[in-house]
Amino acid sequence: MTDIAIAIPATNEEDLIGAALRSIAVAARQCSGHVGVLVLANNCTDGTARLTARHGGEGAFTLKVVETTLPPERRDAGRARRMAMQAACQAWPDAGLLFTTDADSELSPMTLAAIERAARHGAAVICGRIETSLPAAMLATPSIRRINEIEGQYRPLVHEMRHALDIRGALQLSGPCPHYIESGACMGLTRDLHERLGGLPDIRAGEDRQLVREAERIGATVRYSTQALARVSPRIAGRAPGGMAEALRGRLSDPDPQADPLLRSAADLAADWSAAQTLGPSLRPPLLNADPPLRASDLERDLPALRTLVETAIRPLTGRVGRRAVA
Repeated sequence: MTDIAIAIPATNEEDLIGAALRSIAVAARQCSGHVGVLVLANNCTDGTARLTARHGGEGAFTLKVVETTLPPERRDAGRARRMAMQAACQAWPDAGLLFTTDADSELSPMTLAAIERAARHGAAVICGRIETSLPAAMLATPSIRRINEIEGQYRPLVHEMRHALDIRGALQLSGPCPHYIESGACMGLTRDLHERLGGLPDIRAGEDRQLVREAERIGATVRYSTQALARVSPRIAGRAPGGMAEALRGRLSDPDPQADPLLRSAADLAADWSAAQTLGPSLRPPLLNADPPLRASDLERDLPALRTLVETAIRPLTGRVGRRAVA
């Protein structure tokens, strides 16, 4: 039986945090140990703290609210989550498992049980999935339609290659390809790993993905769960710099939108694959971001070359036939 401490950074979330907490209550009832929820109400000018405190946990979890004001240079999504996780650790020192989500997210009922189960099987970081339902009018905009279409073709190939490298580096199991979603809206980690790493990365944004990179660097086991799921808000008016809303606004306003930074050029990915063949069997080239991020036009240009790389170099070694399976 493992106690779980949940950290939620929240800025002006009085309209959505009630639904988030109700979803946690449902999920908490599937857990074997005590669940504590800490809401870090940072830089709020509305009733977030008051409404959260009134919630009471519905008898499924213990609730604590911490109010704070972050200085301008640290008023971002990454630093707020880092601080929320530290506060949750202090609030529940016996919790062996930590989890973080967003104040505008709703968890599926089996999310926490899935995180708990993966930890029992040796995972130090457990990454769940996220889903969002963009309004039809937003999906119909040319820029969103363009980036969604090309990422939908490019991303599975990148994941297929990454899984082959992860198997070679003993970072993931053979079999179905993980979903490779690494989001602070649905992520768990052990207290031991949190302490070993000194908390979440102290960066403006991308702290979730960087946490996974640092965990892999020290040999911690990372697993991806399809049963852990957070449904996130599709809003474009974000509460903190560096969040999902900021990225979505950029995609709406740019006719050639930026792609996910993990989607690198076909040439760079080919170089990674070539380098991996010269490394020892337990090594994998480090995961890097495209800097600057590629654009939709770059992915469109590189898709044929990436598809050729996967079909001619990777699948013959892995035995895949192009199906997109998930673990």
